Amino acid sequence: INTFLKTAAEGKPLKVCPPSEKRRDMTYVADAAEAIALALGDEGLSMDNVEGTFNIGSGAAVSNFEIAQIVSEVFNIPEPTVVDEWSDTSIPSLMDLTRSVEVLKYQPAYDFVSGVTDIRDRLLATTDVSRS
Repeated sequence: INTFLKTAAEGKPLKVCPPSEKRRDMTYVADAAEAIALALGDEGLSMDNVEGTFNIGSGAAVSNFEIAQIVSEVFNIPEPTVVDEWSDTSIPSLMDLTRSVEVLKYQPAYDFVSGVTDIRDRLLATTDVSRS
């Protein structure tokens, strides 16, 4: 994703492998930080008896090709170019957020598009990238 974001910030089209059926849950860092704050009890929740593992995610999964398409759209660059055939060995994932929602009162604030949009805004505000 970082390579896609840097390339897109430079206004260049993305190169991507053919679409895959495998999808992954992408979590934006602001949501991860919020979940940590909730687990530490920053929101006034009593965490005295809270133990164990909590899944944190966006609640939606996207494929690598969809990621490239979304990044291209958000950065207003041409559609990604498919470069060659490959075997997708990634492991699909979609987090079950039920326990985090019920116990921590966690709700993701960012979907993938809003996370990429926030990154774009931050990248363009802090880098000297000339785009035509």
